Amino acid sequence: MAGVQDKESADNAVKTLQDIQKDIRHFLQLQDKLNDAEKEKEDALIEKMKKRMEMLDNRCRQEGKRPFEARYYGSAALKDILENSDEFSGLVEPDEDGAPPQCNPGK
Repeated sequence: MAGVQDKESADNAVKTLQDIQKDIRHFLQLQDKLNDAEKEKEDALIEKMKKRMEMLDNRCRQEGKRPFEARYYGSAALKDILENSDEFSGLVEPDEDGAPPQCNPGK
């Protein structure tokens, strides 16, 4: 998202977002199949990665504001994937209290 500056780069970013979306969905499917021992390992890894996830969340919040405020640079495809996907809609939808968009990793 940091490289999105105009309609062309916005349209090009959609393919990358679709790939990320596919990876997230695959990861969530795998996560659902974990046994108890594997879930414990996953929880430990998540705890270990907590700081990195917080940094990623902050970056998502910053980068998610730009395309929203720029009306997606005129890209209907970027608007569609950011507004209508479970994985990315948190980047562009304000909270109920009007707070700025935010990233929702692990959604």
